[in-house]
Amino acid sequence: MRKTLGLSVPPPQEPDPWNGRSAEAKELHTYIYHILEGRIYDDSRSIKTKLESILGTNPYASLELSINGFSHFHDCIHMGEEFGCQPHRIQELLTQLRVFVLQTDDIKEHFKTNILLNRTNDGFTLLQHAVTNGNIDLINLVVRWYDQARLLNTKAFKTKIL
Repeated sequence: MRKTLGLSVPPPQEPDPWNGRSAEAKELHTYIYHILEGRIYDDSRSIKTKLESILGTNPYASLELSINGFSHFHDCIHMGEEFGCQPHRIQELLTQLRVFVLQTDDIKEHFKTNILLNRTNDGFTLLQHAVTNGNIDLINLVVRWYDQARLLNTKAFKTKIL
């Protein structure tokens, strides 16, 4: 405690980097981190099972953003590149995460607005993160998602993405 004008005042706390994310979103982020870091070597089936276990009671947690505006999809690409993760591993994780999101009817439209059209606080969209990663297969995967969401060549695509 420090004294200010004779009053005891607790020291300022560091901002909580988890602020705003649910317990499920935090657990999902940690799982993604461990896969991309190489601590966990789950195959597609195991990833699918783990996603269902983490997000089963709160599928909306898959759409939550970090305080930096990153979705879990952005995290996969961004952290995967930072850790030097193999592109096929990043794609496998992204694909399983997307399959989980799209199997829940209520949040399909949110995938388009909250993930594909989202810009992080530093101004990057999911496609722009894929391009900075530089792997053509990863770029093509994300472009297919924009196409499947009927966003290619739309005003939203041209103003938000390009």
